[in-house]
Amino acid sequence: MIPRIFLYTLLPAAFVILGDSLIYLILPLHPEEFGVTDYWGIKAGLWIGIALSVNRFIRIFTNSLASNFYLKFGFKIPFVIAIFIGSLTTISYGINNQIIILIIARIFWGVSFSFTKLGTQLAAFEFGSNNNRARFLGFTNSAMRMGSLLSVILGTFLIQITNITTTFFIFGITGLIIMFITILIPNFLI
Repeated sequence: MIPRIFLYTLLPAAFVILGDSLIYLILPLHPEEFGVTDYWGIKAGLWIGIALSVNRFIRIFTNSLASNFYLKFGFKIPFVIAIFIGSLTTISYGINNQIIILIIARIFWGVSFSFTKLGTQLAAFEFGSNNNRARFLGFTNSAMRMGSLLSVILGTFLIQITNITTTFFIFGITGLIIMFITILIPNFLI
């Protein structure tokens, strides 16, 4: 049984990943929708690769930054801000049509993901006991993967009945709405 307080961490994490998972599918198929063209003498394909991978490279630095922030400020404030920023990046994917802004949004997503991922892991240790922490860590990974699965299934359906802009906007707003349940999480200290 998963404690309700732990779900208040897992649900926002699962929903905030919707935009990130969908961009991996949609950007290569519709680069023009995101303003990805040959730019500064660099081919569009390379820009796609940069945009899809920059968030991973930035996490090399932001993973330790996330740890320091959680140690300094406790759990709640950094986690809520991470969900907020992650949701805003999802909205920006839909309203943006410039490659540089897309890359900046992907950098912010990388920062957000560092905090979100570490936050769910910290919550697993906080709300779990010695007997079930490994299972709780499994729940954190499952929640993220379920968010990704929901994203590609629901996202492609929404794009077919609406458009790319509307779909990313819906996913981003959903993340912002779900973010409000994090208010119920105690601000435990690390």
